Amino acid sequence: MTLDLYLGFLLVSTLVILVPGPNVTLIIAVAASHGVRAGLMTVLGTTLAQTVQVLMVALGLTWLVAAYGAAFEVIRWAGAVYLVWLGLKTWRDASRPMPSDARFGGATRRGFLIGLANPKSLAFLAAFFPQFISPLQPAGDQFALLAVSYLTLAALFDSGYAVVAGASRQLFSTERARRLIGRISGAVLMSGGLWLAALRRS
Repeated sequence: MTLDLYLGFLLVSTLVILVPGPNVTLIIAVAASHGVRAGLMTVLGTTLAQTVQVLMVALGLTWLVAAYGAAFEVIRWAGAVYLVWLGLKTWRDASRPMPSDARFGGATRRGFLIGLANPKSLAFLAAFFPQFISPLQPAGDQFALLAVSYLTLAALFDSGYAVVAGASRQLFSTERARRLIGRISGAVLMSGGLWLAALRRS
C-alpha cells in the first residue's frame, strides 16, 4: 500500500465517520442527557461492535449478509425498534437521574447493541476496505493497518461528539433545562430509529 493510498483511506474514513448515523445519534443523546462519561462509555460499546464487524470482514464472514438476508432484516428492524424505545424512555425519564449501572455499564451495552444492529455498517466495511488493499503486498498486514486506523479514527471522533454533547449539558443545570435536554435527546434517538428502519439492504 502506497502512502498516497493510505492517506486517501484516512481522508475518506474521516468523512464517513463524521456523518451522523445510529451510533453517533445514540452517543450524542446519551452524553447530552447524562454527561461526558456516559457518552464515552457508549463510545466504548459502539467501538466494540465495530471491532466485531471488522473481524467478521477479516474472517470472510460477510457472506452471511447475502446468504441470510432475512435474518439481517430482522436485526435491522430490532435495532430500529430498540432505538425508538430508548428514545421514548429517554423522553419519559427526562427529569430523572440516571441510575449508575445504566449510566456506565448500561451505556456500553446500549452502544454495543446499536452498533451490531446495523448490518449496513458491516456491508460498508466489506466493500470499503478492499478498495485500499494492494494485490502486490500481503493482504493481512494491509488489512490490519486499515482496521486499526479506522477503529482509532471512529473512537476519536465519536469521543469528540460525546465530549461536546456532554459539555453542552453542563451549561444547563436546572430541572427545566434537564427536562428539555432529555426530550431533545429522546427525539433524536427516535429519529435515529426511524432512520434505521428506513434503510434498505443494498
